[in-house]
Amino acid sequence: MSNIRILVFLAVLAVIPSLCFADLAQDLSQKFIKDGYYNDYDEKGVLVKTVEYKDGKANGRFRVFYADGRIKSMGTNLNGLFEGMVQGYFPDGRLQFKTFYRTGRMHGIAYSYYPSGKMHEEIAYINGAREGRTREFAENGKPIREQNFVGGKENGGRKDFYPDGRVLRESNFIDGKQDGMIYEYNKSGSLKAGWKGINGLRQGPGKEYYSNGALHTEGVWTDDQLNGPVRIYYPSGKLKSQVNFLGGVMHDDPYKELYETGELLSKSTVIFGKREGLYQEYYKSGILKREGNFKDGLEEGVFKNYTEGAHVRLDSFYEKGVLLHEKRYNKKGKIVAEKFFYDHSK
Repeated sequence: MSNIRILVFLAVLAVIPSLCFADLAQDLSQKFIKDGYYNDYDEKGVLVKTVEYKDGKANGRFRVFYADGRIKSMGTNLNGLFEGMVQGYFPDGRLQFKTFYRTGRMHGIAYSYYPSGKMHEEIAYINGAREGRTREFAENGKPIREQNFVGGKENGGRKDFYPDGRVLRESNFIDGKQDGMIYEYNKSGSLKAGWKGINGLRQGPGKEYYSNGALHTEGVWTDDQLNGPVRIYYPSGKLKSQVNFLGGVMHDDPYKELYETGELLSKSTVIFGKREGLYQEYYKSGILKREGNFKDGLEEGVFKNYTEGAHVRLDSFYEKGVLLHEKRYNKKGKIVAEKFFYDHSK
């Protein structure tokens, strides 16, 4: 209807050139003040929405429709702004959300739902900003997350949950950023990890634990990156390795791994997260077990495998980490088996 009125307006201008444009525009605007229900249609002529007007502004009920005519959303306006309850629906007619407005801003508890009808989210608003507790649920009714907001920013404790409803993580926020200790838990309830957050970044000492509660890893965080020595332990508490980190990646020469009983297991060079150069692996007795070279973190060339009696038992040939060829020897050094592999990456 609004398009038709524009065309009428242009036609009037064309046939009455002597009239003052300002006077005509003022006269028409006074006559064309919207009042009552107005409908909007798409290019195919399908009704999209209907809005009630009074004194030229949206006042009263409005409805938005799906292409098949079912209601998509509905509510009320006051002086052109949402006021009171606004509801949205899935295409099958089930409730999708229910919110409350005051002078165009969300105000009160807003609810959203799964297509099954189960609660999805429950969010509190005051004058358009989140305020108070927010809860998110899985479709089975178990909690996903609980948060608290002040003035639209997350403040206070947050809890994240496993799908079965057990606590996964506990943390604290100040003005929308993680601040304070963060704890993660195994499904059994035992502590999995703990570190400190400052302005949303991990800072200071951090620890990870095995499911039995034994210490797994400890290191120091700087601006959300590990830096300095990081110690990794066996479940027994024995040291497995100590490696240096630089800017969040392993960077150490030599990098050594130990057996649980303390003997040297392997040694190599790690440069910015990738093994480079000679790699050597040992039996508990200290006899060399395997050696070869890495390039860009991948095996390259020949890797020799030894028996504990120091005899070569196997040669493995690699190219960019892909095993291409193997030769197996007996104790006298004679080849007893040879095998070629197809490189599927080419």
